[in-house]
Amino acid sequence: MIDELRIRRGRRSDAEALSLLVRDVLLEYGLPPDPKGTDADVLDVERNYQAIGGEFEVLVDASGDIMGCYGLYPLGNGSCELRKMYFRPHIRGHGWGRSVLRRAIARARQMGFREMRLETASALKEAIALYEAFGFEREPVAPDVKRCDAVYRLRLEDWRYSGRETRALHGARTGRSEWNDEEHDVETQISHRCCHDAARGPWNRSRGAAATRFRYLAGTGVR
Repeated sequence: MIDELRIRRGRRSDAEALSLLVRDVLLEYGLPPDPKGTDADVLDVERNYQAIGGEFEVLVDASGDIMGCYGLYPLGNGSCELRKMYFRPHIRGHGWGRSVLRRAIARARQMGFREMRLETASALKEAIALYEAFGFEREPVAPDVKRCDAVYRLRLEDWRYSGRETRALHGARTGRSEWNDEEHDVETQISHRCCHDAARGPWNRSRGAAATRFRYLAGTGVR
């Protein structure tokens, strides 16, 4: 059940599940997987992310199955790259994209990064709308990954949580959100109590428009 999801650090033993998640999402959007190249990093996230000063976390359900993930890859000079932000189809549209992206930003800041970079495909309009809502700006440079055609950057030193990014998230069942807004509390497990109430979306004038606006496919195009 999507209301029982929690987040934990990625492990070497997650390799098969992560590989399947990445492959399935890419194929869903007509993008080519690259299991021996770009996507080989998920075969050992402890070595390829955590051991070199990055981070990799996974979103799991009550059975322990991986429903989503994201990685922070260190690039040097205070910069990191947001990678492998993918979600299974049935958990999309419930606020997880925004919550996990905000968590990734907070974690990067906590780790001392000053800038976050990502590569994506311009065809993924919903994902790009999410990045831009968080303040990511497109850079006039070519991406490194062939399946991507856009590069975005976010200055972490300037970024502040304003509420606009997650105002549509609320405690649908409990009347409060269990997502902690404090940046230093990013290690806290998050149980999903913040489904979208589309009618409360800050950019929308009608329930129908809101339902469409917030059905984000968060990060399905991040390398």
